[in-house]
Amino acid sequence: MPDGALAAIAVRHATRADLGALIVIERASFHDPWAPSSIESSLENERIFVLVATIENMVCGYGVAWTVGDDGEVTHIAVAPEARQQGVGSTLLQEMISECRQRGAEKVFLEVRPSNERARRLYERLGFQKVGLRRQYYRDGEDAIVMQWNSAS
Repeated sequence: MPDGALAAIAVRHATRADLGALIVIERASFHDPWAPSSIESSLENERIFVLVATIENMVCGYGVAWTVGDDGEVTHIAVAPEARQQGVGSTLLQEMISECRQRGAEKVFLEVRPSNERARRLYERLGFQKVGLRRQYYRDGEDAIVMQWNSAS
């Protein structure tokens, strides 16, 4: 990533050509990363959308979401370690909410680990509120906080 002043962050729909970068970001971001085949199938499923954030045409983050009726679900969001704290996650999540809304969603949900305080603060800053808890949701037994963004908020 470029040094010095913050570069412009662009967001676009992911393509199959982005798969390698998404796998690298995934593995660098999670203790229990998605399998490459799961990321690839997200790119191929027309009910799911995958957005990538780029800085100077380099993929530095991505998010996966879908909508059903008036509900949206952000299933995944990850930012490359070298691009963190530069607004990539915030920009990406705002675009994901916008895309969910364009697809008819009035509410957007996501799950987050209680231990992931940085992500929880980001989600709260963008208007997500805690609405539930999924006990032992993650493979390691950690719970998941269910958060919701509502267009009426």
